[in-house]
Amino acid sequence: MKKLLLLFTASLMITSCNSQTDLETLKLNEAILKIIKNTKEIEKDQDVIYGLKSYRTDNLQDFKFGNVSFSKYVMPNAYNADYNDLYLHVDDYEKNNFIGFTIELVNKEEGEKLFLYLKQKYGNPEFRQPREGYKYQKGEGNYIWDNNNLNYWILLSQTPRLKKDHSTFIYSRCVLIKKGTRVENSTDNTVFTVLDSFKMSN
Repeated sequence: MKKLLLLFTASLMITSCNSQTDLETLKLNEAILKIIKNTKEIEKDQDVIYGLKSYRTDNLQDFKFGNVSFSKYVMPNAYNADYNDLYLHVDDYEKNNFIGFTIELVNKEEGEKLFLYLKQKYGNPEFRQPREGYKYQKGEGNYIWDNNNLNYWILLSQTPRLKKDHSTFIYSRCVLIKKGTRVENSTDNTVFTVLDSFKMSN
């Protein structure tokens, strides 16, 4: 009986892992309507930093990036916005062609694992020096992967956030976005690209 129970549990775990959408394998410029329809509690939204057309969900247990799995997670004793979150960015709401994603992680372990995976897979990133007069805290930093062989940028920020008891935790925000994408999905060449905007703010 115990063996059957173990086999059943293992089977559930394998099924769960296999059912996760791997964000790393999503192809740019291809429609992701099927993923949107199959994701629970997902809604149209605009990315709050770059104003990109998106679909947002906090059901991160349905997603992974390479070998890094994510979870539906809320930071204990924190404020309302401190939970794992995902934005799937699209060119528009008619074609729904995938142009990238933004993942926000308050789970420390998942943020650290994602950073390590990115370094292993894509090499050492460009490290952005802190603004004058500011010193990074432990675990904090801003990074850019702008590899010539990739058709997307990867932008990672790891910054401290304050909890209600005044202790801090590291919040990770990773953006993978098609190269050339401009703020608010603009086609105006005078508008900053997402990369330009990231460099200016970090």
